[in-house]
Amino acid sequence: MKHALLSIIVAVLGMVWVVHINYQIAAVVTEALQAADQSMNPSLVSFPKVYKMSGLVIGLIGIFFGVKGFFKTKPLSIVGIVLSLLLIVLTFIPIFSYLLAD
Repeated sequence: MKHALLSIIVAVLGMVWVVHINYQIAAVVTEALQAADQSMNPSLVSFPKVYKMSGLVIGLIGIFFGVKGFFKTKPLSIVGIVLSLLLIVLTFIPIFSYLLAD
């Protein structure tokens, strides 16, 4: 049960981290748009590779703990694995583009 709960905690903390980084990038892009008088195209802004790799590693750690705990507590481990996979998907989706005010 310890590994299953650790998998869930790692995945949730990873999601919070990814959303926080996306929120910070949206704030920087909004500030740049206001300073540049709308001449910047927000669709050309990319998510830094360091953050993508960090999110991927955190998600893989969550999957590792989920698989390790799968032998003792299946339902909690499945939740941890699903949350970790969701974290990996969220890492590669540019959420900050949805946070920008139109």
